[in-house]
Amino acid sequence: MSTNFDYGERLANLYDKLRAEEVDALLITKTANVTYFSGFRGDSTALLVGRNFRRLITDGRYSEQARHQTKNFALVEQTEGLLKKIVDEIKFLGCKRVGIEGLIMTVAEHAYLVKELVGVEFKSVEVDTLRQVKDAAEIAQIRRACTIADDAFTKILDVIKPDVRELDVAAELEYFMRRLSLQVGEVHFRTVRLRQKKFAPVNS
Repeated sequence: MSTNFDYGERLANLYDKLRAEEVDALLITKTANVTYFSGFRGDSTALLVGRNFRRLITDGRYSEQARHQTKNFALVEQTEGLLKKIVDEIKFLGCKRVGIEGLIMTVAEHAYLVKELVGVEFKSVEVDTLRQVKDAAEIAQIRRACTIADDAFTKILDVIKPDVRELDVAAELEYFMRRLSLQVGEVHFRTVRLRQKKFAPVNS
């Protein structure tokens, strides 16, 4: 099942955030948010979004993938490190006030940007909230994922036996889910095995 997400609407919401925060650009480095706003599913990538520009900064390993998955961003390849290329782009574009994902960026990354971009103000901006309300395509994907989980659980019941190791059950379960999810995407959460009578709550 192919899923057509409305990236135009997502970017419109992102621009509303940019204007509300009164910044020249938003620097997005959280992988989940990079994917949400651009469609690109690789890692080691950042988005730089301003009023008149949209940049997807990545390295040569992902260039072809980025061209295929992303239509609304100009592709910028880096060869000397992601942060260095981000600095180069901010300088080139003349940004003076940049919104960053303060809950994601490390102290070392922030310190590097401040050191290399003297005179640029950085403001912590929360963009995760823009993903809270799901659109129709997301809801359809969630329903499909639930169906996959239900089908995989039904299949794994035939595997669970007294002499079968938990590791083997987990491997079979993940195999079933990966087979069933080919039309949707990768399995995003690792399989968690629970067998003890007492265990800590598991975050889902």
